[in-house]
Amino acid sequence: ITMGTIGFALSHPYFSSVTTLLGNRFSFLLALPAVIFAFSYLFFSRLEIAGTVERLNWPQAGNILLKRAVPLLILFFIMAFRSGFIMTLIFFIAKIFFEWGFSRVSFSLATTVFSIAAAAGVLVSGYLATRIKTKTILLLSLLGFLPFFALLIFFGEAGALWPAFIFLALTGFMTQLAHVPNIIIGPRLVPEMTSTVSGLLM
Repeated sequence: ITMGTIGFALSHPYFSSVTTLLGNRFSFLLALPAVIFAFSYLFFSRLEIAGTVERLNWPQAGNILLKRAVPLLILFFIMAFRSGFIMTLIFFIAKIFFEWGFSRVSFSLATTVFSIAAAAGVLVSGYLATRIKTKTILLLSLLGFLPFFALLIFFGEAGALWPAFIFLALTGFMTQLAHVPNIIIGPRLVPEMTSTVSGLLM
């Protein structure tokens, strides 16, 4: 998740630099590094991932999920609304910075700043999840980002660029601090269906 978020953060300057140099007609070249690494992994990697041999039939799976439906639904809605907030901010933060009157360079960097800070949040959340109760980290993230987000809006509307960038980064960091706890609580609730629950909560 961390590396994917970093990749997303760097996608904007990557796309801009390549298309500025070669034009949109050659934008298909942007996919070449991913294709090269994918084929390298496919043909040269000896890594094997062993899966579980246990199988649940549909009635068993349904009964298990039904017994733990309430906490799973709470986790699902936390992840859904949190992801909705994050994706909305990623898609619209450049426009918001533009409407606040910041320069083209500044609002172009806004998504990158948010995403890199979010990647750091994911990484730190994995570290903290082994040392602090996951519920504590989850609550800290869900409540802790609010003052930073409010300060982002305050300084953005005041035209203060660097404070806006700082609180944008802190907002990204705090929102993604809940990522790992949100995922690992699910499999702990339903150890019989770890893959399915992890997929639902990601």
